[in-house]
Parts: sequence; structure tokens; C-alpha cells
Amino acid sequence: MDPPAPPPSLSILSTYISIVKSSFLPFLPSCLCPSSSPPPPHQHVPSLDGVRSLSLLWVISFHTQFFLGGMYSHKSANLLHETCSKTLLCRPLLNGHVGVDAFFVLSGLLVIHNLLYDLYLRQPSPTSASIRCRLLAKFAVKRFFRIAPLFYFTFSVYCTAASLISGGVKRCDSLALVSQSLLFYQNLVPLDQQCMAWGWTVSIEVQFYLLAPLLLLLPSAVPSLVPPRGSPSKLLITTAALLLIPLLLSLQSRFATASSYTPPLDTAVLDLTAHDTGNYYFDKMYAGTSTRIFSCFMGGIAGCLVVAIREFSPPSPRHARNFKALFDSLSFVLLFLVVKCVVFADSASQESAWLAAGGTKVGFLVWARVLYAAAIAGLMVALAGADVMGRKVGEEGEKAHCISPLNILSLPTLLLTPSRYLPLPGPSTHLLSYAMFLLHPLLVNGWYILVTPQPGNFITEYILEKEGIWTGLLAINVGITYVVSVGVHATVERPFHEVGVFVIRRMVGDGGGGTEMENYGEEGEVLLDDKEDRIGHAEL
Repeated sequence: MDPPAPPPSLSILSTYISIVKSSFLPFLPSCLCPSSSPPPPHQHVPSLDGVRSLSLLWVISFHTQFFLGGMYSHKSANLLHETCSKTLLCRPLLNGHVGVDAFFVLSGLLVIHNLLYDLYLRQPSPTSASIRCRLLAKFAVKRFFRIAPLFYFTFSVYCTAASLISGGVKRCDSLALVSQSLLFYQNLVPLDQQCMAWGWTVSIEVQFYLLAPLLLLLPSAVPSLVPPRGSPSKLLITTAALLLIPLLLSLQSRFATASSYTPPLDTAVLDLTAHDTGNYYFDKMYAGTSTRIFSCFMGGIAGCLVVAIREFSPPSPRHARNFKALFDSLSFVLLFLVVKCVVFADSASQESAWLAAGGTKVGFLVWARVLYAAAIAGLMVALAGADVMGRKVGEEGEKAHCISPLNILSLPTLLLTPSRYLPLPGPSTHLLSYAMFLLHPLLVNGWYILVTPQPGNFITEYILEKEGIWTGLLAINVGITYVVSVGVHATVERPFHEVGVFVIRRMVGDGGGGTEMENYGEEGEVLLDDKEDRIGHAEL
């Protein structure tokens, strides 16, 4: 006997659901629509992509305020702070500068994580020093073609446009000044001698790219620390200790710099501008290598923790599920703390609480950003831990590798991955985050120059007093930045990435490295994977 036909309403509903699935599931992150087969061992962590994307939008919102109002005068900064501190929704825009720390932490986590695997843990046999040096050379080539071409393009557009608008820019009129940006050390010179001020973040990251590999080469001098002769735990402990040294030196530099800061500390204004008391705060505390690179090394230690989680083998699927539940819980708790104490924080109230507890203004200036970065690093470790443990459960045949509920954070990456909806060649894992990060200050600065010829006039104050206008300005800025970034991504960023891939393939193929290098290049061609950067997916 045939089963009864379903009611027409149910049949229509099931048809509608199947259409929706077939239409939208290909565009959703893999974390939201898991396949029945176990995921690959080195798949990216979608929630970290989400943290990257949300941090980008946070920084753009802050810079929209910063460049249109707060940076030009002490009066404008105070007015902006007073306007935004009145409402809960506007307050996060004041703290967008912390989003840069999230970039630094994530970069440090992914760089150290993947260098550990590339140099030591993925090797089938002990690797010679020459092979490791060649691997680091390929790391440098990949980093260069990821960072430099788009940065140089943005820098060229900035210098050209500024010259046309103002009739010549003094900060970009000599080879010595231009070289500071082209060689990525502009944050080491005073702000009034920098050509493109927001490029200081890229300079710090490039400097970290130079320091991190050198630190990771040190364990190879002691064979008993390096697998397979030594255990991974020894390697990780040694690496974390090596990263802790520059981290502590950076914290000591922050304290010494803050202690010598003589002008009155107005935390509300310092969050928005460096021009009210001169450039000392920006040059030394905000953009100095010694006082800001601690976030990268803090992320590096977080990367060691993630490697330890990956190398840990739960005794049974039940233990893996328990660890996954633990990391999920930690993720929710840390996310709540980050949102409450970082995103929606009122710096004036936090400073008052700090002083009431017996702290000092100098201590608040030193430790507030350190605690913010630590909270973000802890959140990233918890998110990655939930992902890793979820995959270990999935490898046992259970359908638990949807990983973590907080993978919902990755939804913004739908819009920031143009290859999902545009016919672009090459891999479809590139985000627009780097392009948008570099281009949005250029666009909002040009917009300001066109609308407000003289900084500080009535147009600026009118905008600052009208909170509703900020929403429209922010939406317009994000929209324009997005459209321009898609075009630049397709015409500059991706083509140069393909050039970098070609160069690396030639370096692997042309060899001289013997069987060891050839085998390493053949095992999944990990040298060509987009394992870590602010452009591609956050892959572990």
C-alpha cells in the first residue's frame, strides 16, 4: 500500500526549502552547511575570518570619524566624544582603533602557527638548516607579493592625488621620505615626516615578519627540541618562551614611554586624536614599533596554544566533544567580555574605575590596550580550539564538525569574498579586508577635502553634532570603499598574487634542495597554500 501523499502545504514548503538550499548554500561558509564527509585537516577557521571582517568594519567606522572630525582639533575631538558617548550604538565607533590590535593579534597567531608547521611539525624527517632557510625565503617571497604590490599601488595613488589637489605635498617630495614607506619603516619616523600616515600598521606587520622567522630558527640549534627527535611540547614551550622575551621588552618600552609623557593625559581625546598635544603620543605610544608590536607577539603565543590544541589527541570522541563544549563555552564568555569591555567600553569610565582601584593615568595608558589585546587573543584561541576539536569529532564519523555556534561570526565574509559572486580567476579564498583597509582612509580623506576645504569650519562641527548624519556617512564610505576595493582586488591584488605563486613554484621546482626539498614541495604543496595573511582565509 502506497504511503499517503503529504498535504499540499507541506509539499509546497519542502519545495521552497529545497529551492532556497540550492540557491544559497553554495554561497554560505562551509561552517554553516557542513558536508557529510570529514573536512580536510587544514581547512580554514571561519570564525577567525569573521573576527577579521568585523575588525575591519570597526576600523573603518573609527576612521570615518577620525578623518572627518576628531583629528583636526581638540575641540572637534571633545565634541565627537561627547556626541557619541550619549548613545550605546555610537559608542563602539570611538573604540575602533582597537580593531588594529585584532589585526596584529591574528597576524601573529597565524604566522607563528604556520611557521611551526612548515619548519618543524610537517617535516617527515629532520630538516637541514639550508632547507629551513630556503623555506623562510619562500615565506618572504609570499609575504612580499601579498603585502607590497597593493601597498605600493595605494601609496602611488595617494601621492599623485595629493599633489594634484594641493599643488605639491612636502612630505612626499624627496626620495628619502618616500623610501620610508616603500621600505616599511615609516612608523619609525615622526608623523609629520610620513607620506601616508595609516601605512604605519603595514610597517609594523612587515617588521614582525622579519623578526618572527629569526626567532623560530633558534630551536633548530638544539636537535633535542625539534621533532622527530624531540617532542612537539618541548618545541612549543621553547617557542613560546622565545616570543615572551620581545613581548616583555615591548611592555617595558610602553611603560617607559608613557612615564615620560609630560602633557596632561586626556584619555577621551587621545583615543581620537594625536594632534591636540603634538605627535608624541602617536609617534611613541600609538605607532611605535617597540610599544605596539607586543600585540603581534601576543598573537604568536596564542598560535603556540593553537598548535598544542591541534597536536593533542583526545582519548575518545566523548572527550573530544567535551573539549569542544569547553572551548565553545569559553568563546561565548570571552566574546561577551570583548563586546562589553572593548567594543562598548567608555574609556573615561574605565579610566575612572582604574584610578579608583589605586591605578595611575600612566598605568591605564599602558595596560588598557594590553588587556584589550589579551582578551582578543584569548577569544581567537577559544574559537580555533572549538574548530579543531569539532573536526576531531568529525573525523570519528560523527556529524559534529559544523564546529562552533560562533561560526556565525563568519557571515560578513560573504560580502568580503568577491570570488563567490564574480568570475575572478584563481582561488576563491581571498578576502577584501586588506584592500579595504588600505583604501578607505584614502577615499574618506579625499571626500573630506572636497566637501570641507578648510578643516575645522562649520561643516565639520555640524556633522559632529548630528549623530544621524554619521550613520549615512559611514554607510556611504563603506559602500564606496567596497566598490573601489573590488576593482583594485581584481586588477592589482589577485594578478600579483598569481605572480607570487609562479615565483614560488619556480623556487620549489628549480631546487638544488635535493630529495628532502622535493618531497616537501610535493606533500600538498604547502608552500603554495594561503595559510595566513590579512587577505586570504584564516587557515590553520
